[in-house]
Amino acid sequence: MVRGDRDRYYLGAKAGQTMSVKITSTEKNAVFQIYFHGEEEALPGAGDGDDAMNWSGQLPIDNDYVIVVGGMRGNATYALTISIK
Repeated sequence: MVRGDRDRYYLGAKAGQTMSVKITSTEKNAVFQIYFHGEEEALPGAGDGDDAMNWSGQLPIDNDYVIVVGGMRGNATYALTISIK
C-alpha cells in the first residue's frame, strides 16, 4: 500500500456475532479502523486515532461493516486476518 492510500473491505454481519480483526506488517506500520456502513461512526477501540492492529468484539447491530486499512509511515505491506463467528 502506498502511503496516503486506503484499502477498504466490506463485510455483512449480524448483531451478536463476534468479529476478530488482526493486521500484521513487516515494519509494523499498517493499522485499521472498523466503521458502520457510511464510515461515520467506528466501533470502540477501532476508530480514528486508535491505530488498531488487533481488535475483537461482539457486534452491536446487523450492519455492513467497513474495515479501512492505512499506513502510519511510508509504504506498507500487510496481511489482514478477519473472522466472524
